[in-house]
Amino acid sequence: GGGKPELAAAAAATARRYVEWVDIGLFTSEGFMGAVLNLLGSPHGALRAAGADFLLAVVSKGMDHGSKVALIQRLGLVGVCRELQRMATAGPRGAAAGGA
Repeated sequence: GGGKPELAAAAAATARRYVEWVDIGLFTSEGFMGAVLNLLGSPHGALRAAGADFLLAVVSKGMDHGSKVALIQRLGLVGVCRELQRMATAGPRGAAAGGA
């Protein structure tokens, strides 16, 4: 939709900065992750980059291996990465059309 992509990208960048020292549960709720997935599917490159940077911060967060693997599974990040790869190889039209 309309909106302000710059503001959304700045908000995602701010959230990314907090991931390392705040309880990860605050950033991995269904609603919050839905917003991140919307960023990743955006036709705006800055929004896609902000969403990808946020996910990188989540998976880079210091935690024990078992908890990290459980988090990656719970968030379905393998499928998210697969979809991002599909969108990237489909080019700009594929990214704009989106998909699940």
